[in-house]
Amino acid sequence: MDIPQTSSKLDYEKLQQIIVQKQEEVSELQRQLSTTSIMSYDMLRTNDELLAHYIGLPNNAMYECLLQFCERFSFSVTTWAVSSVSVENQLLITLMKLRHNFTHKHQAFLFHVSLAAITNITAKWIDILHELLFIGILKNCGIPSRHKNLVDIPHVLSPFKEPT
Repeated sequence: MDIPQTSSKLDYEKLQQIIVQKQEEVSELQRQLSTTSIMSYDMLRTNDELLAHYIGLPNNAMYECLLQFCERFSFSVTTWAVSSVSVENQLLITLMKLRHNFTHKHQAFLFHVSLAAITNITAKWIDILHELLFIGILKNCGIPSRHKNLVDIPHVLSPFKEPT
């Protein structure tokens, strides 16, 4: 393209540079978008209703309590480690799996990780939750038997003693 005036030519070159810069910015933003997960704990932490929908716990305080309880113990998994996903998101993935039974492919898409990572995360955290909550609390502290529950039932509930 022939531009007769020098000032116009300078303006044209300046605009060309701006276009190149903007194209680079667009490319960078597209790259960031392609590596950003659709779902994360940070997106849900301020919305108790949405968090309750996805994981079944009533609010963020309960989620934080469960997370802190789990973090008090050290777990070693020698065969693999998922370092690309935060601990908060790992627990979120597991609770979403338990509540909604999302497929691993769907969760991999939501959190922008591999199927293997989702499989490892859910297997690890289900084992952790089972060990801490079921064995560590219920079994070791004693799950009352059906007989013990029937003996200790309040009088108001006595018509409901026998299961149907």
